[in-house]
Amino acid sequence: MPNGHESFMLACFLLAAKGYNQVQSNPLVGCVIVVNNQIIASGYHQKYGQAHAEVNAINQVNDPQLLQNSTLYVNLEPCTHYGKTPPCVDLIVQRHIPKVVVANIDPYQKVSGKGIQALKNAGIQVEQGILFQEGNYVNRAFFTYIQKKRPYVTLKWAESVDGYITSDYPKRISISSPETDLITQKLRAYSDAILIGKNTLWYDNPKLTVRKIPEARNPLRMVVSSNAILPQAAFLWNTDAKTWYIYPKGHGNFLPFSHSFEYVPIENTHPSTILNFLYQKGIKSLLIEGGSTTLQQYISQNLYDEVWIYKSKNVYLNSGIKAPIFEEGLTLFEEKEKNYIYQYSRTPLFADFWKDEKSN
Repeated sequence: MPNGHESFMLACFLLAAKGYNQVQSNPLVGCVIVVNNQIIASGYHQKYGQAHAEVNAINQVNDPQLLQNSTLYVNLEPCTHYGKTPPCVDLIVQRHIPKVVVANIDPYQKVSGKGIQALKNAGIQVEQGILFQEGNYVNRAFFTYIQKKRPYVTLKWAESVDGYITSDYPKRISISSPETDLITQKLRAYSDAILIGKNTLWYDNPKLTVRKIPEARNPLRMVVSSNAILPQAAFLWNTDAKTWYIYPKGHGNFLPFSHSFEYVPIENTHPSTILNFLYQKGIKSLLIEGGSTTLQQYISQNLYDEVWIYKSKNVYLNSGIKAPIFEEGLTLFEEKEKNYIYQYSRTPLFADFWKDEKSN
């Protein structure tokens, strides 16, 4: 059972997660203010450019005397610099909040450790590192982008009992289920961008949008190929979301047949080159929904952070395209009536977020 600090920090995580599709380049942050072991106010960073979590929580408290006897819990170190909004540290000091509890230090250079030190310099008691690992998962994309200088990469595929991801073309047999489709929608909603290869575009004609979460913004859609031979009737050429067609710049320039997507030439289409290019473009989270060849490239080069595999219990394909070879240990997330759902490396912190549509 979590202790008092952990319980209040978990409340911060759950609040932070509410901003998962809206804060864009900013981290996910939630905040609660506690007096006499009771939460009297809460807030989270709701949208990029708007007030931070600490500000939203503090503004809920009308009686300044309460704040002077309170503890402020926040999952990420309060900021000390002017960005889209003023520094949160200044407001905490001005309101005479005597104690602040933090899960994670902000790795961003303009903040990193400076917020904690500023609070201490003002005489505020600070505790840090509460549920540190869980806090890392909450802001996995933001931390990876800052620390590894690349997007947080999630791989996803469905496979049959006998290890195929699709049947022989043109016959198509669905391996996924309504439950796994919902998880895919949430993975897309969490991601800044989705990547597939040209073969997936031709054979599957995917939409790559977030259709089951109406309030969510669609991610950038990307197709990677060594040429520009395209199906003109593809769903990706609609205006539901921005689409890039990434190809090696040495192959020349192409005139798009549709104004709803953009040709993007880069040095080459190796995974490391693509991830570096996306880092330069500010893309912090990437979902790869491509076929075996595309997925295997990222697995082989160890350029991934999270893997979801929907393993069917009763669909046998007997032939087709083999699933990627993945030899890491897998953690069983949940067993469905039709599918096993596995996730590599760690079980998601907020199980209800992935399992229950009402969590959105």
